[in-house]
Amino acid sequence: MKIMMRRDVLVEVDKTRLGEIWDKPLKKWEVYGVEKIDSKGKTADLMLYDEDIFMNVPADSFEIV
Repeated sequence: MKIMMRRDVLVEVDKTRLGEIWDKPLKKWEVYGVEKIDSKGKTADLMLYDEDIFMNVPADSFEIV
């Protein structure tokens, strides 16, 4: 599935292949391919197809397209 960012946010990205966590800005209108959304109330973890995970993304900052 694809998501589109509705506003700019700064999130942590778990780079599972490297075993590291980095900060990443997600810009408004960018589209990402997401394999799985793990909703946790006001935030969500988004697993991408390359196994990276956007952690604690505010649920109101993206929409499924």
